[in-house]
Amino acid sequence: MRFPDPAPHVLVVDDERMIRWSLRAGLEEAGAIVEEAASLAEARRRLEEAWPDLVLLDMRLPDGSGSELLSEALAQDPELPILMITAYGSLEGAVQAMRDGAQDYIAKPFELDELVH
Repeated sequence: MRFPDPAPHVLVVDDERMIRWSLRAGLEEAGAIVEEAASLAEARRRLEEAWPDLVLLDMRLPDGSGSELLSEALAQDPELPILMITAYGSLEGAVQAMRDGAQDYIAKPFELDELVH
């Protein structure tokens, strides 16, 4: 599957290097422009540099919760699609993420093809 032109700008925020690498590889293959951040602080810097079309955001980061960034980003752009990803999936977490404005909630491990679709 390929993204339509123009290529979407995607920010991947996850502290696991291999998750960021695999998401970058799959999304770039599908035609996206991908930026990465390994922490909440780095994600905030990336958002100051360039506003993405989509954010893939891990719930647990070494310097805070992805929920913090979810709230901050949606306060600036309520239409920004943010997909929460976590290795600690729970029904309660999914419900809370959706209430907080996440577009979707995806538990690790996930199929990259399904995520791109």
